[in-house]
Amino acid sequence: MKVLVYGNELEFAPVGGPKGYLYGLKNGLKRVDAIDVEIIFLHNKDIYKPSALVSYGRNTNNFLAKKIASLFRIYYHHRRLMRIMNSYIEPSVNLDEFDAIHFHSTRDFYQCRDKLKNYKGIVILTSHSPQPLSNELIEEASKLELWLFGKEYKSLIEMDRYAFKKADIILFPCEGADEAYCHQWGEYEKIRAQRKERYRYLITGTAPAQVKTDEVDVRKKLGIPQDAFVVSYVGRHNKIKGYDRLKQIGKQFLEKHENAYFVVCGKEQPLTGLRHPRWIEIGWTDEAHSYVNASDVFLLPNRETYFDLVTLEVLSTGTYLLISDTGGNGYFKKFKDVGISFFNDEKEALEVLECNYGMSEYERQKMKKNNMQLYNRNFTTDIFAKNYVEFYKSLENIKRGLK
Repeated sequence: MKVLVYGNELEFAPVGGPKGYLYGLKNGLKRVDAIDVEIIFLHNKDIYKPSALVSYGRNTNNFLAKKIASLFRIYYHHRRLMRIMNSYIEPSVNLDEFDAIHFHSTRDFYQCRDKLKNYKGIVILTSHSPQPLSNELIEEASKLELWLFGKEYKSLIEMDRYAFKKADIILFPCEGADEAYCHQWGEYEKIRAQRKERYRYLITGTAPAQVKTDEVDVRKKLGIPQDAFVVSYVGRHNKIKGYDRLKQIGKQFLEKHENAYFVVCGKEQPLTGLRHPRWIEIGWTDEAHSYVNASDVFLLPNRETYFDLVTLEVLSTGTYLLISDTGGNGYFKKFKDVGISFFNDEKEALEVLECNYGMSEYERQKMKKNNMQLYNRNFTTDIFAKNYVEFYKSLENIKRGLK
């Protein structure tokens, strides 16, 4: 079987979303015997990039520069809308040469719709967005853009609808990863019910976290005592990621414990951090894993979630995980005697933090060891790549039944 993974390998990187997913997959495939399955990635040198003027003026106090930048961003976003809804992509390869094509966004799938009309192979869709991609693009738009181009933004749902209705196989990492689709897209549950025999699940793997600076030096750098209790967070500062919940939890916990700290990584927008001397905002950093490794608990407060790669990266460090009971997070409930706890609201999160605060060093090290073992036995890139190859071998047996 010859498979095209519809993702540009020049863009793969150890980040979240499809780029990180495919980065891990590609690296794992280098060490896996893929007899009978040939997996090809796109290799496009001519990558469409926005004009430099789109980011011009973001970090300036010049009023005119800000206004000009705002207009260019509106122009760019509208142009992107038109590219999605009104254009077809000419793939850089002949799709008919492949037995299967694996798309990693409903946008790519939709823009290839013309070339897929007479395609005879199997089309697989993995939608990595934590919510329908059309909703995500709408949330990125400003109020002015929505006012100017509201009709166009509303039409974006068509790309999600088309992709989920046309895909031969809909591949999610686990059951529950599409929970947000049920909540935010009224039509989705009906589509899923009609096509339930086409759903498959393949758990993701990722490279282990790269800890560049040890725990002692990180704490020294931040002025945190070595015996302090530290809670970490890495991610976007918005409501769907639960950043506002994180602040509420942090405020109450820091008020109660004078030897507690919160260390937060990620760009401080659209929401800003808690104004407290023991709440430390790092901002964007390429050393997020070092900050996580220097903490006692990693807190993931998502309101909606898909299957977050950061969870696997944190497991690889052994750090205790406190995660919201939503979406793909539920997959981890089947693992016992490991350092993972779940919460539904701020009260439950605080209760778990209190338990961790009073945990003995022996128990803490035991949980750390168990988390690292859990990662090594289930979520490495080698395991991921092996399962990915086996997935395609299984498709060969049911190819005729899908069409």
